Amino acid sequence: MREGEPKFEDEPQIQETKEENNRKETKWYEVEQQLEKFGGIEEGIKETVVGLNVFGIETVNSCEGHPNHGRIAPWVSIEKWENKPKERFAGQKEFERKVYERLGVTELNKDYSDYLSEFDQRRAEILGPEKAEIDSEETSKQISAMGAELEKKYGITPEITKRWMEAGAQADKEVEQAGKDGRLPRNQ
Repeated sequence: MREGEPKFEDEPQIQETKEENNRKETKWYEVEQQLEKFGGIEEGIKETVVGLNVFGIETVNSCEGHPNHGRIAPWVSIEKWENKPKERFAGQKEFERKVYERLGVTELNKDYSDYLSEFDQRRAEILGPEKAEIDSEETSKQISAMGAELEKKYGITPEITKRWMEAGAQADKEVEQAGKDGRLPRNQ
């Protein structure tokens, strides 16, 4: 406590049990590991991004800020993926397929889709129907081991993940541009 700072004797003290603290640390670690797979999260904003995701606030982009290019201040984009329409423009899926084909990631998209489907299915089996989130270090380790096994099965590496993420970002940009310039009409 700094000199001159008031001291409140009646202030309630919040004490976490060791189990609660371990559960929170385990969840933090799991979210951090999941985000690491996507790569590209800058160190200066990583803690904020992890913290938001731990509390269920999904982030889609971030930057720690740069004095010599881009924005000076750090920022984080937040968006709920399931609220994002699957196809905002007529013909969007076919347009995206052509972009992925041009970028040479068509097979990669299939592998990633299969990986994510199996990961989600097996994660749900590990957690069981009554649990939505990981509540122990043992469960976290089990899910991490399962994820590593599936990454090996589907050939998912950090480099492949980065390439897949970059292709997705490029496809999103091209879809937006095609929507703006009228090549893709908006769905009603």
